[in-house]
Amino acid sequence: SFEAQNERFDRLETRMDRLESRMDGLESRMAVLERRVDAMDLKFEEKFLGVYERLDSERAAREQFERRVKDRLEAMGREIGDLRQVVVRLDARVDGLREDVTRLDAPVTDLEKRMVGVNARLDGLSNDMRQRFRVVNERLSSLAA
Repeated sequence: SFEAQNERFDRLETRMDRLESRMDGLESRMAVLERRVDAMDLKFEEKFLGVYERLDSERAAREQFERRVKDRLEAMGREIGDLRQVVVRLDARVDGLREDVTRLDAPVTDLEKRMVGVNARLDGLSNDMRQRFRVVNERLSSLAA
């Protein structure tokens, strides 16, 4: 039975050696996996830092764009306010011109009537002058004959 015990210990020792060998293999595989995980962790960290940097850069660009748009909108608002004042002044001038035209309407109408009268008198004078020249021409013709 000492031999049986010895055989049993030998088998246990063999099994223990195999288990230790397997454990060594597992430990080396675990070390490889840990290195890979560490490398992946570093890689992901670098990528995330790159993503964060891009996001920060895009946020800064967007904020700058928003500031430029806001500044331009404010400038346009001021220009629109200035234009409103110009329009108000132009409306006042147009109203003044409208009043001036209304005041000129009666004198211009009176002037038109006078012009018609003067034209009628000139037409009459013209007819009169033609008649007189005709008469003068007829007398001169009769005297010359």
